[in-house]
Amino acid sequence: LPIRRLNGMWEATQTLRLFAGRHRRSRFDLLLIWNLQFPQIVCALYAMRRLHLPVILEHEDDELVNIDGGPKMRLYPGLRRVLSSVSGCIGVSPHILSRVRADIPQLLLRGAVSKEIEKAAGGRRPRKDWVVYSGTFFRTKGLEQLVKAWALLNLPQWELHIAGHGEKAVALKLMTEGYKNVVFH
Repeated sequence: LPIRRLNGMWEATQTLRLFAGRHRRSRFDLLLIWNLQFPQIVCALYAMRRLHLPVILEHEDDELVNIDGGPKMRLYPGLRRVLSSVSGCIGVSPHILSRVRADIPQLLLRGAVSKEIEKAAGGRRPRKDWVVYSGTFFRTKGLEQLVKAWALLNLPQWELHIAGHGEKAVALKLMTEGYKNVVFH
């Protein structure tokens, strides 16, 4: 039933029940939390307070601002407590890493290519000179600036590959019309 706040509490309770049950069956050494939604916050606080486990946050989105960069209207209870108490943080930008205490271990991880991706690409073919953007074509992503900078660089041996969809798709395709080294996927 779509009942405001009740669904969130039910999700948090059920997630915590599953987490605690699995911990009882086979004790965890640490908790790696990827998402800062309410159920994950509840589990992280439980792991830190009751189980005395280290909690590592893998943080990709800034939960304190909305997609336009403005302050988020609804902050989940405990969010700031989790951010101030985690044992480590993996983040995709220095700004996101700045959301946690400076004295905890931090890892800046902008992107990675696994061995499986290399293997799927067919082994050791000569690498092409590519720059790749994959994600949402949204106004806050800086894609227009990327395309303008690409034109200024004038690197004929390089290709810019843009994969994704969103509100800026048509505008980006119009901006790159006639660019031989820009490829949309």
